[in-house]
Amino acid sequence: MDPRTHDLVDLILDYSLEINPEDTLLVRYETAFSDVGDLLVKGAADRGAISLREPKDIEEEIGWISRRDRKELEEVSKEKCSLIEQSTACVFVYAYEDPDYLKDIPGENNALYSEIVKGPFLERMAGNGKEWPGVKWNLFGYPYEAQAKSMGLDFDTYSDFVFNSILGIDWNDVGNRMRDAKKVLDGAKDVHILVPGKTDFHLSLEERGAKICNGKKNMPDGEFFYGPVEGSARGHITFPYKANYQGVIVENVRLEFNDDGRIYLDTVTSDVGYDSLVKILSNDGADMPGELGIGCNYGITRPSGNTLFDEKMDGTIHVAMGDSFKEDFSDGGGLNSSPVHWDMICELRPVNGNPGGEIYVDDKLVQKNGIWTF
Repeated sequence: MDPRTHDLVDLILDYSLEINPEDTLLVRYETAFSDVGDLLVKGAADRGAISLREPKDIEEEIGWISRRDRKELEEVSKEKCSLIEQSTACVFVYAYEDPDYLKDIPGENNALYSEIVKGPFLERMAGNGKEWPGVKWNLFGYPYEAQAKSMGLDFDTYSDFVFNSILGIDWNDVGNRMRDAKKVLDGAKDVHILVPGKTDFHLSLEERGAKICNGKKNMPDGEFFYGPVEGSARGHITFPYKANYQGVIVENVRLEFNDDGRIYLDTVTSDVGYDSLVKILSNDGADMPGELGIGCNYGITRPSGNTLFDEKMDGTIHVAMGDSFKEDFSDGGGLNSSPVHWDMICELRPVNGNPGGEIYVDDKLVQKNGIWTF
């Protein structure tokens, strides 16, 4: 185990989750990373808290999803929901022995598993504004070999990338920077993203405010996001980096919007995964932006192909096609509804062959080449 894991666990338990003797912490991890799970359990005990474990056995999960037996899935859901109902906090170790373990599973099988098992669990964890108030939770990235290989890095270099994106950050400083930027964008009638030759894109944030994400729910973190005004998207936008949605990988995507703020599907282009991309964007509501996010984590300097990291990358923005977060308009909320929420990254720095870009708020330049100008 990397010795930095101890500092990471301390940060998650003390800063992100604020674990105390009144808590019952549910610890979720893949069995290949049981050592990290053990450290979380020990850390919770050191703070006087009780822990419950939910190790994920990949072969077992593949079996549940493949069999598509509703009665079996309902029993699995009952067991998992019972764990979160007993908990006041929940932590996920985001690391996989094989991140593509579901690639050969039919989409309808995954959808049924999400409906019966994942959905009810997440509703109890995050809260639904009705019978489930939600619990404290955090999902944090941890180094794993498959991601290092995907990035073309040796494991030590990749591990540095992961830990620097979390432990190399002054979270109070990043929080202050995001609050300053939020004041500039809140309520903007027009946000204009311009990348010469690639992107000329408009959205409205009128009467909308941002949600600041500063390490309480994700690690790494460092973004603030809005639910843009529905139907306000105009122009076109290019997402040069790999984006993954439930095993579908696309790259260098270009989207163009009609006057009604929806994607003109006939003009969609992508260097990779075009057919799957268009199929996913054809879902109800997936042809309209549900989120505009601004990356502010200066410890993430290069794309990884992992949204948990890439959407936080300083000097980028991301747009999620599909579902908005159903929160207050002043706290990142929006009205768009869709079974899809797919974040894609637009680069605004002059790096990786990209020309750099600008953000204008009501015609005033506020960011150039990834650097705030106010």
